[in-house]
Amino acid sequence: MDNLFRKSIFMLVLALVFQMAPGTNFTPRSFAAQGPVLNATLGSSSFVAGDNTTSSPVTIDPGLTVTDPDSATLASATVAISGNFQSGEDALLFVNDGSTMGNISAVYVVSTGEMTLTSAGASASLAQWQSALRSIAYTNSAITPNTATRVISFTVRDGADTISNAATRTVTVTATDQTPIVMTAGGTTSYKPNTTAVAIDSGVTVSDRDNSTLASAFVSIGSGFQPGDTLDFNPSSTYGNIAASYNTTTGVLTLVSPGAMATLTQWADALRSVTFSTSSVTTGNRTIGFAVSDGVKTSSIATRTVVVTGLPVLTGSNGSASFVAGDNTPSTPVVIDPGLTVTVPSSTPLATSSVAIIGNLHSGEDVLAFVNNDAAAYGDISASYNGSTGTLTLTSAGSSATPEQWQSALRSIVYTNTAITPNTATRTIGFTVKDGAGTYSNTSTRTVTVTATDQTPIVMTTGGTISYKPNGTAVAIDPGVTVADLDNSTLASAFVSIGSGFQPGDTLDFNPSSTYGNIAASYNTTTGVLTLVSPGATATLTQWADALRSVTFSTGSVTTGGNRSIGFAVNDGAKTSSIAARTVAVTGSPILTGSSGSASFVAGDNTPSTPVVIDPGLTVTVPSSTPLATARAAVTGNLHVGEDVLAFVNNDAAAYGNISSSYLSATGELTLTSAGASATPAQWQNVLRSIVYTNTAITPNTATRTISFSVKDDEGTVSNTTTRTVTVAATDQTPVVSASSGSTAYAAGAPAVAIDPGITISDRDSATLASATVSIIGGFLPGDTLSFPDAGPIRGAYDNANGVLSLAASGGASLAQWQSALRSVTFSSPRGATGDRTISFAVSDGTKTSSRSTKNVAVTGSPSGGSPEPTPIKPVINQNGSALDPDTIDTSKPSVSLEVTPAGGTAFVDIPSSILLDLGNRNANFLLEINAPYGAYRVPVNLASLIPGLKDLLAKNNVKAEDISFKITLTDKSDDKEIKTALRDELSTGKAMGAIVDYSITIMNTKTGQSIGEADQFSKALTRVIPMPKNMESMPERWGAFRYNETSKKFEFVAAKKEQIEGVWYVMIPSYSNSVYLVADNRIDYSDVQKHWGKPFIELAAAKGLVQGVGGGKFAPNQAVTRAEFTAMLVRALGSRRTASDDMPIYTDVKSGSWYYGAVAEAKRIGLLDFAGDTSFRPDQPLTRDEMASMLAAVIDRENPSFDRELVSLEGYKDVGSIDTAYLEDIRSVVALRIMTGAGDGTFNPKGESTRAQAAAVLIRTLQALGMID
Repeated sequence: MDNLFRKSIFMLVLALVFQMAPGTNFTPRSFAAQGPVLNATLGSSSFVAGDNTTSSPVTIDPGLTVTDPDSATLASATVAISGNFQSGEDALLFVNDGSTMGNISAVYVVSTGEMTLTSAGASASLAQWQSALRSIAYTNSAITPNTATRVISFTVRDGADTISNAATRTVTVTATDQTPIVMTAGGTTSYKPNTTAVAIDSGVTVSDRDNSTLASAFVSIGSGFQPGDTLDFNPSSTYGNIAASYNTTTGVLTLVSPGAMATLTQWADALRSVTFSTSSVTTGNRTIGFAVSDGVKTSSIATRTVVVTGLPVLTGSNGSASFVAGDNTPSTPVVIDPGLTVTVPSSTPLATSSVAIIGNLHSGEDVLAFVNNDAAAYGDISASYNGSTGTLTLTSAGSSATPEQWQSALRSIVYTNTAITPNTATRTIGFTVKDGAGTYSNTSTRTVTVTATDQTPIVMTTGGTISYKPNGTAVAIDPGVTVADLDNSTLASAFVSIGSGFQPGDTLDFNPSSTYGNIAASYNTTTGVLTLVSPGATATLTQWADALRSVTFSTGSVTTGGNRSIGFAVNDGAKTSSIAARTVAVTGSPILTGSSGSASFVAGDNTPSTPVVIDPGLTVTVPSSTPLATARAAVTGNLHVGEDVLAFVNNDAAAYGNISSSYLSATGELTLTSAGASATPAQWQNVLRSIVYTNTAITPNTATRTISFSVKDDEGTVSNTTTRTVTVAATDQTPVVSASSGSTAYAAGAPAVAIDPGITISDRDSATLASATVSIIGGFLPGDTLSFPDAGPIRGAYDNANGVLSLAASGGASLAQWQSALRSVTFSSPRGATGDRTISFAVSDGTKTSSRSTKNVAVTGSPSGGSPEPTPIKPVINQNGSALDPDTIDTSKPSVSLEVTPAGGTAFVDIPSSILLDLGNRNANFLLEINAPYGAYRVPVNLASLIPGLKDLLAKNNVKAEDISFKITLTDKSDDKEIKTALRDELSTGKAMGAIVDYSITIMNTKTGQSIGEADQFSKALTRVIPMPKNMESMPERWGAFRYNETSKKFEFVAAKKEQIEGVWYVMIPSYSNSVYLVADNRIDYSDVQKHWGKPFIELAAAKGLVQGVGGGKFAPNQAVTRAEFTAMLVRALGSRRTASDDMPIYTDVKSGSWYYGAVAEAKRIGLLDFAGDTSFRPDQPLTRDEMASMLAAVIDRENPSFDRELVSLEGYKDVGSIDTAYLEDIRSVVALRIMTGAGDGTFNPKGESTRAQAAAVLIRTLQALGMID
């Protein structure tokens, strides 16, 4: 065969040589045949031995290919294990599938490992051979085969006996560890709980195909496992070195042979000896599983069933029962387990049961109880309780009770506790039953939580009522009060309260005493509650009872009699008792019931006012038989002394009895009295209903009056006070004009004659009039003329067609001016127009017009005679157009008030200097107070001497001193847009109070009526007055007065003080200059001073405009204040408005244009900066405390030069010796006035830096010490 193969190769090579020769066209097919060819697949096939089963053969080469170019069929093939053949275990397998493998058959020789395949007649095709060879499989019959890789060779032979090449493929062989096997005998084993353990399976068998020993085993309780189930094994030499351990939680018994030395027989014996037992009363099947391990593999589990027969079973409920001790009552027992179930699987009846406190028993208080009150439900079950052991034993005689009756009985068992304050440990209660055969059930447990209850204290009254009369001696409410508390010997507090019937004036009182321990009390008059407290709750129950017995009731209430329900309650610090009540019967007081609404009073018009009855519907009720003795009616709201009057007139003895009255105008009280208290309640009611209110003022104050009524009986018991209001309406008084009597003679054609030089004018409520009319109403003839020479503000216009002269005054004119004007009206007529004329006069105040008053002019023939001589003009004071004769001013008084009615928001008084000189000659200290509704100006008679530069001004204008007047003007600037804008911008938190007033003084030339200058600076402070709103009851804490600087458009601080006059607040502003002034509520808060010592000073100084914050709502109180800053503050506080010119030399380091330049210049001018020297000021240097004292002392010397510095010693300061002698007296001054005090550590600290807070404080203190502010 090999020779044939070599011959084939030779022929192939030769053919290739010929073919490659040049020009040769030789074809290789002309040579001999090549034979069949096999191509094996790369890689290996894998064989794995079976585990306890025949191994699965593996196909050797399912991808092998067979080709033969010379033949379509093959005759035979050989497949042989040519490498690592293992005789006795290796095998090759072929099975003809009957479809794809033709007639191929095979023979395998086990000794050689060769398989020969043949095709009878060599008829099998190449495809059939390929299919057959691909299907050949390798297998191994050994349990543990040799694992050497096998080499498998394939060859084929064709019909010409040509043999193919040998194709090979390898087969890897893997041995498999054989799993051990355990088998049970099947069936079941019976067991009764709590009996001797039973072998589970005495027929267990064990095997292992490749091991004669095993390493371990386990026996486990699967389904049905219960706590109490146990598997057991007792070691013995029979079982080799096998030992065991049992896990009670999982129900698994683990058996181990160290070193896997125990044989299969020993393991079988050991497993056959394993026993089952249980203490669980749960019946049912337990599935017991057996498994063994050879140290590598573990067998499948073989099972056997243990059937557990039944015992009585108790099944308790989840959770706990809750017991709560009673509060002042026996505790309510609690059912322990109302859901407990009893199961009796056998027919053996139950005989007894035990229910016991097995956890936290407290004998002497714990009790278990059962009451058989229903034979149908509980059968004949009875019970007995052993208090010392906490065990309740239940018995059924003859075991006759059914399981259902036992269940009902056990479900009804209760727990209770006899202690007032039980131990609160949770109790554990155990239940068991026993059947007639002596078999016990399991023990079922349930817990009972125990809650102690704080016992509510108890207070009890004796009930009933006690009587009391208002304003009588206080009476003990209940001398029989008792107090108890089951779990406390002391109490913490109590309250006694007036419940229903409570009236203002009712009082509960308690006087502490050692009898009552440390009990103290306080009474709330608003709620009627008296609270009594024992600090530390140390007062005993006895002391509390005594204390409550001593509580008294009294009342000053004059309401109708009636009951007061007085409640008592006590508290032990945790709980409050229920309220125990006792009634105090209060006998009645007189009762007044007023009418609703108001009475209306209207002032008379030029006639006495008509009184108005105050309350014609008032009723008087007198519940007791005690007669009424007196009554009081009073103006208790908005009394106006000097005008308000209350009156009663007894003009009917039947209606009013003997009641008389007296009125005290100073207090507005009308007192009424019945001698001997003989007037009846009906008569008192008639009297009170008839009391009237009237007002004697021409123009009364129109505030609504409140009138109060009360009565008092003969025993001194005062009624309630009933009130009614009276509205007051002022009546505009009609002006009155009265012509003189007689006739005026006139010769027709003669010069005009004054119609009535004696006419008079009056108006009770107005000092000015607006207009007048003079009319010829009788005898009017053409040519008749009424004439008026315009005078002051009064102008006239004559209607010659109707004979009417109309006069009007723009802004109004005074009564005197109008009277003078009407007296000057003249009549004339042409010659020949004789006959009487009737002339009427009427005047108007702008609201009402007077009745006409007439004068007769008798006109006769032609005139004769001449005109009268002119009268010299006498100087007068011009009050906004009204002339005031200075001779009417009384200079024996300190001042005179010149009341001015504004016109267009402006009020002025023009005073000639000659009049001031004359008044000053009579009283050098005399003041004229110019009063407008919105402000006042107090002007001294020596005004001319207080105006710096007045002489120069007169000389400049060539005017004599006696030819000038001072026009003093007060203008209401409250609506000035510029000022309101500045107010909003500069005083953003400020709110103006009262008017914003511009005060000015113009110097007038009386001969020309022209102004020659303004007086805006004075050598002495003049006082301006701004009234506050009349409804302002009090001034705000933080207010300031301010001067408006028209140049800078800013508001500046000005010193001011408040004063209340007749219920109205006024602000007095003394100042050296004229300007616009206002008063503002100017509350400013800084977040960083709220807890600072300087808070009140800083806030007040900020409100007055003396200091400012640093931004962001902060003040920086502890920041050092510099020399420049404090100088500016101090100059601002003094109100000086002078500033230095830019070229005025001050200090070398104070430059023109710096923010503090003007303040430093003014401070140096008035002598505040002596400490600084003459050349440099060092403005940014922190101000030391001795420098601050120097500046403040200079202010004191300037404002109060008479101050005595020797009044105070500085020896109290530890560092007095370190004070520079140059500052010693200055410091003495400020300490004496308490403007500055020590540094807080017993020193003055003269060289310490001053802070912004200290600056604010000393500014306020200085101004207060000098009396410049409140």
